Parts: sequence; structure tokens; C-alpha cells
Amino acid sequence: LTGAALAADTLVAGDIATGAVTTAEILDATIADADTNAALTGASLAADTLVAGDIATGGVATAEILDGTIADADTNGALTGAALAADTLVAGDIATGAVANAELADSISIPGVLTLGRQTLTVTDDGTANDTLTPTSNYVELSQDGTGNAGTPDITLTEGSATEGDLLIIVRIDSNAGNVTINESDGVAESAGNITTSAGEFDSVSYIYTGDTWAQISASENG
Repeated sequence: LTGAALAADTLVAGDIATGAVTTAEILDATIADADTNAALTGASLAADTLVAGDIATGGVATAEILDGTIADADTNGALTGAALAADTLVAGDIATGAVANAELADSISIPGVLTLGRQTLTVTDDGTANDTLTPTSNYVELSQDGTGNAGTPDITLTEGSATEGDLLIIVRIDSNAGNVTINESDGVAESAGNITTSAGEFDSVSYIYTGDTWAQISASENG
């Protein structure tokens, strides 16, 4: 019998040959996802019916993503700087140590006060050149222990941690009796002779590192 001679609604699945039903035989918009064992393609699905589990791993690429629709929260914080909108990064988004000289502009304006890191050094007043200063910060607060040994402490600067262009400011902050001497050392610390800070507070001396020596740039007796 031909299909035209059959009574309506009398055919069952077993009456239909494998592969006999094609697109031409299917009425548009009549197949649901349940009829396809979840094998419908995205083009055939009704709007807003796909969920995450319906999408194959790697199935969504740049071409499938609408521009400007992905937020940082959608990426687990993994957006690259090139993908971020301008002026959206805050300090917490930047990994420790991630900003080096290459990332800094040639000219930097600091709004407010520049605060230098602080290092402390307490020297002995035994009159022996046994006190060494290896700068680890730009600002060093210097004091002597005031144990009454009646000697003048001698400080020797070292270059171990120095980088060309480093600025070093040393300020004596104690008022214990006795001077403190910062020794000149050829090729290590070049100054106008040995620098002596007096017993009064706030004498200071400043150096800049040239790449192979600390060069004195100023000294002031303030105490």
C-alpha cells in the first residue's frame, strides 16, 4: 500500500523502513529534545534551552562568545591583561613581584608622600672597625649601644645588595654619648674623608650607588 492509501494515524514505528524519514518528511518545529535522545544540535534547539552539561568540552571558542559579555568572575580570575577593559585592574589583581622595570613608565608621578623602607643598625662603642652596614633599604636609622666603652664605633659600608642608582640615606637617631664614624673605603664608599656623626641626634649622610661604589652626595650635622 502507498502512504496515500493508508488510513490516518495507523502507521507505527515498525512499519517505517530504516532511514526512510528525512528532513522533507518532518513537519517543521515538531521534534522535541526528548525525541532525539538529547542529540539535537544548537541550531535546532529552542532559545535558552541549553545548559552547561549539553556543551562538549572545548565546544565554545572565541567565535561563539558575544564580545563584551564575559566577566572576570566567569574566568576564575584568569583573564589576561590584554583581555581586560581599560582601568579595571586593582592592586589585588596583580601578583606579587609581577611589576618590574619593564612595566613601569619612564616618568612616574607619585601622588602624595614617597615612603622609604626602613632599616636599623645599632653599633658598638668599642672603637673597633667591626660594624658593617649592608643596606637593604634606602633609609637606615643609626644608633650606638651606649655601653660606655669610650670608643668611637667605625662603620664599613658594603656593596653586597647594591644596584646602580640606589639611594642610601643614613640618619643617627640616638643621643648616646660618643661619635659614630662611617669609614671611607676606596672602591666601596667614596666620601670627603671619614664621615663622623656626633652624639647629638639627627646627623645624616647620603650616598648614591654608581654601579661599583657608594658615592657620597651630602652630609649634614644637625644635632
